[in-house]
Amino acid sequence: MLLLELQRELDRETRDFYVFNISAADGGDPPRFGYSTVHVHVLDTNDNAPKFERSHYEVFVSPNSLDEINHQLVTVHARDADSGRNGRISYRLSGAGAGGEEQFGIWTENGTIFAKVLRIF
Repeated sequence: MLLLELQRELDRETRDFYVFNISAADGGDPPRFGYSTVHVHVLDTNDNAPKFERSHYEVFVSPNSLDEINHQLVTVHARDADSGRNGRISYRLSGAGAGGEEQFGIWTENGTIFAKVLRIF
C-alpha cells in the first residue's frame, strides 16, 4: 500500500493531474529494484461560485415589441471554474419584486430572460 501525505491542499483548478515514479530496493546483495508510476487525479470540490460575464445587465423594451408570449429580452452568461456537476450552471430569477416574477421568466438551462405576458390593448 502506498500512503501519500500532502504538505498543502491540492487545487484542481490550478493542476488536476500529477505523475511521479517510485522505486523500491530489497536488502539483497546485489540489491534488486522495482519501479512503478503513480498517477494522481485531483477530484473537484464545489469551491468556486459562478461568475457572470457582466456585473450589470440593462435592457430597454418597447411595449410594441411584446406582441408575442415568451419574447426574449436578453441572455445572461455565467461561468464556473469547477468541473462536472459542480460547474454546471442553472439560472433563476430571485428578488425580482414589483411583480417581476409575474412579468418575466428565465430559462434555467441557458439564461435567457423573457417576457411572460402579452401586451394588453
